[in-house]
Amino acid sequence: MTEPQSLLPIDHPWHLDRRNDLKRLLEQATDLFGCRVEDTSFQGVVLGDRNITLSNGINVFVVLDAAAQFDLEWARFNLAHECIHFLAPSEGTNYLEEGWASHFSLNNCFIPCERIPHYRGIIRSIDNRYYDALLNYEEFLSHRGNIKRLREEQPYISAITKCSIRRLFPECPEALIGKLIRRFE
Repeated sequence: MTEPQSLLPIDHPWHLDRRNDLKRLLEQATDLFGCRVEDTSFQGVVLGDRNITLSNGINVFVVLDAAAQFDLEWARFNLAHECIHFLAPSEGTNYLEEGWASHFSLNNCFIPCERIPHYRGIIRSIDNRYYDALLNYEEFLSHRGNIKRLREEQPYISAITKCSIRRLFPECPEALIGKLIRRFE
């Protein structure tokens, strides 16, 4: 991984503000879902062409799309999603991790409750896979699913197995488990 190039100078106040936002989101996420895997070093939040968490296994950058420069709520919505991936960065994700990240992007300390329906609509319109992942995650929660409990066994949600979910949450339907562990590509 090469260091991503930002659309703004790296010493621009926007970068520091988003870094502070990420710290606040990480505090909330670790309180709710357990601690971050500490084998990576956070290098910063930069503006780029899309929203993504980039990691080479050592260094992690969160890249937000250019619209985030002018829309603080949009920046924080996307930062919350990427924050979940930052808890345990991995090469790929599954529907459980993407659903969890989408859910946290809607339910975090920055997004007002009255704006949640607006952002649910955005998730649905941008890429239906994220919306499907969100619905699967919400169904998982309805069966008393608990990410923190899963992460105590396997901190990398992308590596969680069908057996782990079935053992920890026996009431979770088999068909749903299959949807949750499916690779997100």
